[in-house]
Amino acid sequence: MVAVHDLRTAGTTATLGRCLAIAARHLHRIWMFTVVDSWITVSAILDRLPKQHYDRTPADELLYYAWKVSTMAVVPALVNGRSFLADGRDSYLLLTLQPKRALGLQLGYSAVCWVIGILTYVGAIAVIARSGAGADDPHYIYNTWRHRSSSRSVSSRW
Repeated sequence: MVAVHDLRTAGTTATLGRCLAIAARHLHRIWMFTVVDSWITVSAILDRLPKQHYDRTPADELLYYAWKVSTMAVVPALVNGRSFLADGRDSYLLLTLQPKRALGLQLGYSAVCWVIGILTYVGAIAVIARSGAGADDPHYIYNTWRHRSSSRSVSSRW
């Protein structure tokens, strides 16, 4: 997305090859940040899952969102070849010059993620409930799919 934006701002056609060439120049640093950000994000998601001993506090949530908001400008800066220190300055400037826009963008993105996550849970529960999975056979869905696909392939050959 950053490469498309940069190319369009420069008045150049944004093709897949051009975008990949821009992103590939600094891919190692982008991956370093992505690994750290993914670890923090997945840890937060797993902490939110229902479990017997729930120990996630409001402070944990605030720290998570502080991380997300404070690193908003990191990926665009990394794609454009700036250092991690410069990325931090860009994020700080974004938050100080346009705090409503930055926070609104992050809150909107987070809300969309929550809606998709909740719909995924509801959909998974509905699929499991409709399939009868787990009643007698813990592999019910797999066995049903395998049986149906093998019967289709046999009937389609004749």
